[in-house]
Amino acid sequence: MKSQRGGSAVKTPRRRRGQNAFAKTVAWIVLAIFVLTSVGVILIVR
Repeated sequence: MKSQRGGSAVKTPRRRRGQNAFAKTVAWIVLAIFVLTSVGVILIVR
């Protein structure tokens, strides 16, 4: 049990780092799309 817990503890930080990087990329993509759409709407309204 102790060895398994240690292995899981070692694996979790790597997974968290991967999830954080993936979340950051997704957030940047969503932010970029939101900015582009907002600019497009402003140009269309004008």
